[in-house]
Amino acid sequence: MGKSLIRNEDGMAMVLVIMAMLVFSLLGTAALSMANSNVDNSLLEREFQSAFYVAEAGVNYHTEVIKNKNIKEAFNSTSNANEFFTHLENHTDTTYGTEIFQPQSGYDPVAEVSLQRLNMSETNPRTYALVSIGITENTKRTVVKEIIVKWNAGFDTSGLHTLYAKESMYIKGKVDGTIGVSYSLPEEYNLPGNPPPPPIKFDWGAECHNYFVPDDEEVNVSMPDYFEEDNIGVRQKIANNIEYKIPDFPEFPDVYVDKGEVVLKNAELHQTLNLTDSVTYLSKIEIGNSSRLTIDLNGEDRTLIVDDLIFSQGAIFLKNKGSLNLYVKNHMTFGGSTVLNHADPPENYETMSFNYIKNSAKAVPKEKMYDSASALTIYIKGTNKLVMDQDISVCGSIYCETADVDLGGSSLMGGSLVTGGAEVVADGGSDIYSTMIYAPLAHVKIEGSAKINGPVISNTLEHNGGSEGIVKFNPDEDDIPVGSIFPQEAKVIFEGSVLEQ
Repeated sequence: MGKSLIRNEDGMAMVLVIMAMLVFSLLGTAALSMANSNVDNSLLEREFQSAFYVAEAGVNYHTEVIKNKNIKEAFNSTSNANEFFTHLENHTDTTYGTEIFQPQSGYDPVAEVSLQRLNMSETNPRTYALVSIGITENTKRTVVKEIIVKWNAGFDTSGLHTLYAKESMYIKGKVDGTIGVSYSLPEEYNLPGNPPPPPIKFDWGAECHNYFVPDDEEVNVSMPDYFEEDNIGVRQKIANNIEYKIPDFPEFPDVYVDKGEVVLKNAELHQTLNLTDSVTYLSKIEIGNSSRLTIDLNGEDRTLIVDDLIFSQGAIFLKNKGSLNLYVKNHMTFGGSTVLNHADPPENYETMSFNYIKNSAKAVPKEKMYDSASALTIYIKGTNKLVMDQDISVCGSIYCETADVDLGGSSLMGGSLVTGGAEVVADGGSDIYSTMIYAPLAHVKIEGSAKINGPVISNTLEHNGGSEGIVKFNPDEDDIPVGSIFPQEAKVIFEGSVLEQ
């Protein structure tokens, strides 16, 4: 009987089934738990990524708001750099929600964006970190983008003298206005018995309203014996070391489509260049033999880039209102009588006598010269000297990057001349009116019978005009066409990449 008990295996199958069910149940529970965990992790990862995209979208969207709205509002409601930046910094922080983001299941994404100044010592331009916090239901992520903002006042004529030199000035001609020299004495002149050189030397024939020099007992002007001091007004004080800075020379636009060249050298030939694109590139424009070129602006602001602009004799006219920025990469040369942007072109100028066109360009009233000069700005790159001394009429502003300039030969310029070069000479009966010579790094010489109606800003200056040459400027009455050389604006000049903080 004992043997049968030992071999009795009834019920073992049930135990095995129960054990198997228990194992499968545990495995199922574990698998379900793992699946739920994976789903939760997937949702968290998705939300984590969503928070980054929300932050990124917020910083990029707000960059455009700053460029197209905040900067304009700050610029239009302020009058100087400090006021502008203060307004911008106080009116830029914001929060974006459903106006730029789609609602998600159970929550609305939010981006909190703020402008944080990075370098407290910077005045203008200023560097900022644009910080954006992307917020989802359970997650936050932060990104930053660096931007640099610059404020440009344009050109302020208040306080301008008719003639200004930073270091020294020699006057032997007429000045209908004031003159000023602002400098600090070098160390060697602080020693006893070593008087400094005079900032201004007056010679016979000199005339001006008043003269301005530093208020220092050691600073004396030089005058010839028995000089009539009534001719030069009263000595007044000027601030030390007034700085006139060279404006930023623009980067020439990149253009990959070469439209060829315009060469007009047959007698009295006329051609129209229709500028339908915002930027056009030509390898060369050459005008000779009394030919003439009409540039049609189509009522828009256009940019024309040329490698070389060559005049031997002829004229260029601007047609249909708008403005033209003309970029010259290599050379701008004049070899004979030239009219560049006639301020009041006669009817049928395409076919009439070139001599009539040339003479009428010099007879245009000053008010029309002002208006026409504002429509043309010429930027000349490099160090090639600009010579305008053969009966040339130019109505527009010219900015030479580093070139010296000669104006003379009965030439006329209506518009401003700006250069970073070392020398500017105006002589030979040149008329440079409704204009300004802005050459704060240069030695400027005014000689012969040159007549200038506008301020002259220089490093050192000689006015040898005698009885015929005259420089005239009244800051309260005279306008100064400067084209686009001195922009009146505020803008983002650098925009970095989006980085996670």
